[in-house]
Amino acid sequence: MIHRFVIFGGDTYYPAGGWMDFINVHWDKTAAIEIAKANLKPSGACDWTHVVDLETVDIVWDNETPNWGLRKA
Repeated sequence: MIHRFVIFGGDTYYPAGGWMDFINVHWDKTAAIEIAKANLKPSGACDWTHVVDLETVDIVWDNETPNWGLRKA
């Protein structure tokens, strides 16, 4: 099975980070979001995380945008 959701994150935000910010992949959106959340400080190493849907090529979750649960995904 091909993983659909890719998790990126880092300790600083900068343009064009690309694959150097890769954390993990998962086929389940909820699990990918939980992985992204677990990588955030203070318990993780990241200041920011994004989950990207490879099917739609959209960011489906990030820790900086409120109300992701209310958005159509």
